Order: sequence, then C-alpha cells, then structure tokens
Amino acid sequence: MKKLSLIIFALLTTSIFADVTPATYRTVKSNAMGGTTILAERNDYSLIYNPAMLEFIDKWHLSFLGANIGTGNETFEAAGALQSMMDAISDANQDDVPKILNDYLDGTNTSGKNSDGNKINNKAIRADISGVIASYTGKLFGFGFGVGAFTSTNVNEIALVNKPSSPELVLDTNTNIDIPLGISKSIGENNQYSMGLSFRMISGMAMNASLGSSALFELSDDNISDEKKNSLMGYSEYSGFSTNLGAVWQTEKLNYAFTLKDFINNIKLTSYENESKVETDEKLPLNLSLAISNKFNPEDRGMNWYEKNIFWTFEIENLLNKDLDGNGYDDTNFWKKLHAGAEIALINNKFFDFDFRVGVNQGYPTYGFGTELFRTLLIDYAYFTKEVGPYIGAQEVNMHTFAFKLEI
Repeated sequence: MKKLSLIIFALLTTSIFADVTPATYRTVKSNAMGGTTILAERNDYSLIYNPAMLEFIDKWHLSFLGANIGTGNETFEAAGALQSMMDAISDANQDDVPKILNDYLDGTNTSGKNSDGNKINNKAIRADISGVIASYTGKLFGFGFGVGAFTSTNVNEIALVNKPSSPELVLDTNTNIDIPLGISKSIGENNQYSMGLSFRMISGMAMNASLGSSALFELSDDNISDEKKNSLMGYSEYSGFSTNLGAVWQTEKLNYAFTLKDFINNIKLTSYENESKVETDEKLPLNLSLAISNKFNPEDRGMNWYEKNIFWTFEIENLLNKDLDGNGYDDTNFWKKLHAGAEIALINNKFFDFDFRVGVNQGYPTYGFGTELFRTLLIDYAYFTKEVGPYIGAQEVNMHTFAFKLEI
C-alpha cells in the first residue's frame, strides 16, 4: 500500500464541477473591505477586477512575489486528523476502512487506528492561496496599460461528512493560472469616462469528489491506473481565454462603475468519466456587477479630516444570478451579492503608511489593516467570514488572511 498524502495532493490539484467555474482572486485588502473589488483596487489586480481602473494608476509599478494566504479556523486541526486518517487507511484491510471512517468521524477507536481520539465531524480544511507572480502597470502612449501573471488555489472544502450508508471524504479544491493583458482610456469632458478591457489566458486543474470507503481503499493501491484514479478523484484540467470589460464614470463627488467579467470566453475542459478521458468546450458564466465610491484622491473629497482620509465603496455583484461557485444552482440570494468597505488612512508619509479597513461581506463584518514600508514592502491582514451555503447563515466560515508584496 502507498500512503495517501491528502494535504499535498489537494494543494497541488483543483476543483471544477460539471461546468467550469471562474477562479476566485481576493486580495487581503479586498477581504478586509467586505470583498469589494471593482473600485477598491488601483493596482495590478485591476487587470482581473476592473481593467478601467488601470487609468487611475498614476505612476508605473513593477510588482513581484506577492502572496495572499488565508485559512479557516479549523484548518490546522482538521488537516492533522485527516492526514492521520489517510495514513491509517493506507495500512488497513478493505473491511476495516468503514470502521476507520466512523472512528474518525465520532472520535472512537473500534478499528484500533484512532488511538489519539481524533474527531473531525463538521470540521474541514479550508484555505485560499493566491498572488501575483510578476506584473507591470503604467502609462503607454496615453493609455493605461498592464500585464501580469497571477495564480490562485482555493481549498473550498476537504472534510469527512456523515452519510446514511457510510462517512465520505469530500474534496473540493481549485487552482488557476491567469495571464492578463489590459488597456484603458479616459474620454469626455475632464476625462470623466474611463473604459478598460483585459484579455486573459487561463489554465488550471481540478478535483471534486465524494469518496466512500471502497473508493478510498482503491486509491491506496500502488497499482491503480491513472485513468481510474482521475475518475475517482473527479480530476479535470482546463485551458483557454477570457475577456473582462470595465467602465468608471466620475462625477463631482462620486464614482460609478460596472464590470462585465468573462463576457467572451472559451475553455477546453478535459475530465475523466468511467476511466475514460472526455474533452469538451465550456463557457465561464457571465458576471455583471455595479459599484459606487467616493473620489479616489483625498484632495478631491473635501476639507474635513474624515472626508480626506476615508475612502468607501459599495458594490453588487452577479446581477444576472449566474452559478459562479459551480454548485449547480443559480446564485439568486440578494444578500450574498452585497459588499461594502471603507479604508481609513491613519498614517501616510514617505516612509510608512498604515490604513485600517472595515467592511461587510455578504452580511458578515470584516476588518483588517494594510501597511506599506518605504513604498516597497506591502504587508496586509484581514479577518472575514464567507458564506459557503446557498443563503446567508447556512454555513459560515471564518477566515484569517495575510499578504505581502514587493513593489517598485
């Protein structure tokens, strides 16, 4: 038998359902500000969130080695217990596997394989790891311009769940590589209208499965074929292109914006069914979103301290109710679409910046901070709650996220 390295395998593979779902890129700043993205980010992530925001990046920026890392409260406890369970299965006979699953679900030791009393019912591994590999943003022949390479791994759920017949191991993870190229241009009186377009080459892998005792025993066999393993794990891989469109309208006191993400795209998906490779052409779901904020520059907001030092924004995403998370249901719950956030500049000088951030994400409060040292090293933290169920309050997950990035 070969020991199953559950954690490493999950972090190096990914998850798609029957259809391709868009990768989730949330910076720590966005997480702290209630998940807002459309008007909150004037940086390289504009290439993914809203390419029209490239127009508001005043100076050229070169970024590299940026990472956003977040975990759920139960991740480390669940990871150790699940890895112990997988090791026990690798050394067990097939008849003992159901006993092992029940032992680790309930904290018992009828199989003799759970001597530490691990109990992982209703506990899951959840983690988000994303970042910029390298990017450049700046002006080019009067246009806003940007190019970059980004990566994202989302461990949505790795958990042992109770089922009527026998406990099952649920695996749902996703990884994506995104290489966008974007341009923007402002027009109209005082350049009040800005439009942006980004073209993205994307690729990734996927894993989505519910594994019972027989499937877990089969996966522990050294002689299992790749086709059989891929079919059991729900493994997929994909590649293709997509395009994002964004616009910003500046008025005297407010900014308004909309984004149309993945409005033209084509994805080639390779999946495995009944130990056979299946290749299909898929489409990412269209995502129309709206946003509003106060002015970007502090000097344009007013004379009072709170006007100059507080930036706020509010947005509504997925107005077309598309199934963005790939669970097979249209996202019709209105409250899950709402995001609001604010950033308060407490210290701002050429050596050190410190911003406090707060927001509301899908009805849950968020907060965090951002620091910038010598305009080069950025360090952020955020605490937020995300809803992984079909409606608010169904299944909430508390997350802590950290980020760092080098920029010149």
